[in-house]
Amino acid sequence: MPPSANSSAKKIFGSYSGPALPRMEQILRRLKDKGYDTYIDRQGNRLGDPVSAKIESELQTSTICLVYYSERYGSRHACQFELMQVLSAERRAGGVARTLVINPEVNKEHIHPAVLKDRIFAPDNGSEAALAHIVEEVEARLAQLTGTYQGIDFSTLPRMVGGRPGVTPRVRRYSAMWRLERALHAQRYRLTHQPTNGIAVLTGLRGTGKTSLADDYVMHFAHEYQVVIPVDLAYAAGVTAQSALREAVTDANNKLQTSKGHALVVIDNVPAGVPPDFFTTSFDSPDVLLLIITEHTEYAPLGQEVRLGGLTDDEALELFYRLHRFDRDDATIDQVRQLAAAVNNHAMAVSLLAASATVRRGLTTLTEHVGRVLDGSSDTMTKLSDLFADRLNAVDDDYQRAVLRVLAACGPADVPARQIRHVLAKLGMDESRVVAALDSLQATMLVSAEDGVWHAHGLVRQAVRRHLGAKAVDWLASTYAGDLVDMLRVGRSRHDTRDWKLLVRHARHLVDQPAVAESTVKEMLPLIARELREEGYPASAARLLDRLFASGVSDPRLVIEAASDNYDAGQYEECLALTSKALTSGSTRANVLLSCVCAAALDALGRFTEAEPYWRRAVEPSDPDVLAESERVKVRLRWIRGQRLRGILKENLSELENVRAAATRLPEALGLLALIELAHIELATDSQDKARAHARQVLDHYQNKGQQHHAAAIEAEYVLATAQLRLQFTELKATPNRWAEAEATLRRLAGKLEAELGARNLDVLACKVNIDFALISQGEAKKALASTSALLPVLLGKLDEHHPIVLREYYVHGLAHQQLRDFDKGVEVLGRAHRGQLAALGIAHPETLQTQFEFAMALKLRDRDGDSKRANALVDEVAERAKLITGWRNDLPWQAFTAATLARYFPAAGLRWAHWLNHKHKW
Repeated sequence: MPPSANSSAKKIFGSYSGPALPRMEQILRRLKDKGYDTYIDRQGNRLGDPVSAKIESELQTSTICLVYYSERYGSRHACQFELMQVLSAERRAGGVARTLVINPEVNKEHIHPAVLKDRIFAPDNGSEAALAHIVEEVEARLAQLTGTYQGIDFSTLPRMVGGRPGVTPRVRRYSAMWRLERALHAQRYRLTHQPTNGIAVLTGLRGTGKTSLADDYVMHFAHEYQVVIPVDLAYAAGVTAQSALREAVTDANNKLQTSKGHALVVIDNVPAGVPPDFFTTSFDSPDVLLLIITEHTEYAPLGQEVRLGGLTDDEALELFYRLHRFDRDDATIDQVRQLAAAVNNHAMAVSLLAASATVRRGLTTLTEHVGRVLDGSSDTMTKLSDLFADRLNAVDDDYQRAVLRVLAACGPADVPARQIRHVLAKLGMDESRVVAALDSLQATMLVSAEDGVWHAHGLVRQAVRRHLGAKAVDWLASTYAGDLVDMLRVGRSRHDTRDWKLLVRHARHLVDQPAVAESTVKEMLPLIARELREEGYPASAARLLDRLFASGVSDPRLVIEAASDNYDAGQYEECLALTSKALTSGSTRANVLLSCVCAAALDALGRFTEAEPYWRRAVEPSDPDVLAESERVKVRLRWIRGQRLRGILKENLSELENVRAAATRLPEALGLLALIELAHIELATDSQDKARAHARQVLDHYQNKGQQHHAAAIEAEYVLATAQLRLQFTELKATPNRWAEAEATLRRLAGKLEAELGARNLDVLACKVNIDFALISQGEAKKALASTSALLPVLLGKLDEHHPIVLREYYVHGLAHQQLRDFDKGVEVLGRAHRGQLAALGIAHPETLQTQFEFAMALKLRDRDGDSKRANALVDEVAERAKLITGWRNDLPWQAFTAATLARYFPAAGLRWAHWLNHKHKW
């Protein structure tokens, strides 16, 4: 494609957050093809590292910044730093906007600041049409622009704001700054925001960093004001406070008389009791804007309230790392996340906990430090809870104190107002007085509410235990736990979905509390596991039941549930450990179901021969009526899955249709599992479009229910991503954007599963193998070679060499060698994969045939004695079998047919020349 006429010397800077990299690369590649210069940082920033000088220089020489504003982008500290730089430079320069937003989400609520939300942006649903539209929008904007960003200098801002007592966060809270800017200047953005009166009220708990945020706001936005006048009322009250405010008003008006523009009056530490109308009558000039900083919500109605909560997860990690350097591995980062979450990412708390960890370095480990914070025994947490001692000691209403104890007993989960009323009514209190108590507590910021549910900050909960009686809280927790057992037994019919999920979260918190009786915990664990299973968290359900078994419980019904949960979570060894202990020789319901899950787990581990006797017991029980119909359907589904893993595909389509028909009168989850299994078979045969459609149908079902995390939804997404990697011959064109999307999806799934199940979980490893397949599909042979070289030892440490997943990784590893012109190694590795698949899967399996074809082509390229003759025989066999196994509407039979009829007579030198043309750019 010829370069655009206006493309000369115009550079496009791509700003994105991690998972969006493949799509951003696609967009910039298309623009590069049109002759534009582009830059994208593929490395990303490691925790604690400054934004690089390379990024600074690239921004300085860029004409436009293309911002891929995903939901995640708004919470990433490094992304928001870049955005602040380009928008500040853009505002100083004026003229046509140099920042263009691409929005991949369904709405724009996540986009900040208001100036971006107010602009027209380019939507992106991942389609080719959306890509073409984005390119058009970028070209249209570039046609209006000349030159580059001016005044970008990362060194002009100090790395922290100092000079104030208390805590000063050492990371800038850009998203909070955008909210302040919007509150003060909403009148500028009338398309998307209601205009305000020029008063922003910054509220928040003590120690959240309100003053530091205001300092940072002034530092970044001072150029918008003619004058900024700070007023600190820390030691003022009543008449003194009003006198200080009058002086500020006079000062602001005097300075505005001699110049044009706005004055910003920043009034910090506003105490309770200043008459609200004083602010509105004293500052009546439209040129004077007010930023009121206070702990008291009584001032919120004066203007646009900005409630400052905790740091974002990214900011909390960054802050902790700057004060206490730690190993930046995933496990340690997860520990720090847990620590920050325990204090709701409260800025002062995170700072002091990091400082405490530094003081204790060498005396205790970070793990021990985090443990003490989580169990409440940390001295630092005790000191932090004293921040609220005066507030709590001032609470003298019994109902307010009771509400605080209820919230402390329930842990971090929100509590519906009606549940608070229910608990207090059980204690003999008047539930009609609860609403007034909640409102009073909210006015003091000790509790907060959203959509009818109530929450107490982690530090407030700790302070309640310390200052309102830990024994009282523990007694309440124990009493509430017994009440929850009864509610969980009855089920969710009397509760809406949101409230029910919160009750389950309360139960999960209470089973870890020492004050709750062991007998109550034993009753709660299987009930919580049932709910987690239904919500699609089988691994969490299995862990709870494992805890129950460790306490001596040995209910066969629960063993079946635990074994099934472990199987659904990809924890096959754990599943076998449970079934091996519980299986007996009888043909009881328990033995039939345990035999089924045992056989399915053995199949998943590639131990097909060992699985056969268990399948006979499960599929052909001596008493056909020993199972309920839904149980029989689930057994058939797992058996069909085992057959599919063996390469028996089309033969089971009619059986699968029978299962799907039966599932229509049974729980819908069975029908969805049948649909997933059908998609798996379609994926391996000649119906890849149907596989995509069926996988999408399952995924849409769970997304509509807000259950994207469900195990079945994750498997559907895995099938959909894998389907994107398979090119149908009848589609007539390659679709590299699908491969990039598939890689991004698989990386996201692998990260999600690994966080919950661990790096050695089989489902995690399967995702990583398919990521390597995506790399080789996109022609990234060097990346695929490096990745497979690292992953193969992990796979072999977990699985037998002949496990299908290991053999699939050998296949990708061999292809990488072949594409990089190492034909000897390609033949060796592909031959190993082929021999293993013949032994484990048989010649009739689609993966065996695919490997056999690539192995044959590797032999032809190597061209040693007998290689060509052997390759021809292998290709002939693939051509003969593939049309029967996968069908003609699949790549493989056509590839084999072409090789058998044309490549057979083509000289090896010609094949190597064609290989050189196709792959030379990878060497």
